[in-house]
Amino acid sequence: MPEQENVNDENTRCISSSFIVYIFQISVSRVILVQYPITDRRNKENLTSLPASPDVGDSNRMMSNRSSGFVLGTMPYPAKTNAQIILVAAINHLERYGEEALSMRELAGILELSPHALYRYYPDHAALKAAVAEEGFHRLRAALVDAAGVQVGKDALRAIAAAYLAFAQAHPAWYSLLMRSHQQMLKPFPAGNDLWVFVVEQVEKVVGPEDAASVAVALWAFLHGFIQLESVAAFGEEKPRSGFQVGLEVFLSGLASLSNNL
Repeated sequence: MPEQENVNDENTRCISSSFIVYIFQISVSRVILVQYPITDRRNKENLTSLPASPDVGDSNRMMSNRSSGFVLGTMPYPAKTNAQIILVAAINHLERYGEEALSMRELAGILELSPHALYRYYPDHAALKAAVAEEGFHRLRAALVDAAGVQVGKDALRAIAAAYLAFAQAHPAWYSLLMRSHQQMLKPFPAGNDLWVFVVEQVEKVVGPEDAASVAVALWAFLHGFIQLESVAAFGEEKPRSGFQVGLEVFLSGLASLSNNL
């Protein structure tokens, strides 16, 4: 009987040890799966092909497959994602929530993408903002060109001023980003330069080439100053908004005296 009891005790210890090892291996597997989540299909094979522990067997492989499928399902890499789709979503988010809310992680959540999917097209947050600014300058120039149409001289400048103001009113957050981009972005914007060249060309037809750039800056300062005052609700009954038309006409009238000095 003592020998039988010793055998039973030994078997019990062996079973307990095996059970502890089994639990430990499952715990380790869970830790590995949590610490190294899959974010694309290239890593899926690496995880699902990990050799199972001899004591865990098929249970470990099933756990790996289930976990990898779950992570892939929440962080996809859709084949139809491209830079334009991301840019449009960024502009819409900017216009709705402002520049401070425009983050790569927030945008990825809206598009239901892994953040890594965005970095494939825009290497960092600055690159995304630069693309948004470039598109903004492009659209602003298109609006001014369309407003000017076939008009020339003061009529063209009058139409350009109204279109500039209308763009800023319709897209306040986007306009603010464009203005801040002059100091935040280090590289020049091709579309921004095209916008500037177009305005200077229109001014040149009124005052000539020598003062065209200076007059364009003066017009820009007048327009931007009015937009800033309007953004803080500075106008009212005693400070009428009609001052815009008065100021613009005074500005355009003054160009006549400047052109006479040519």
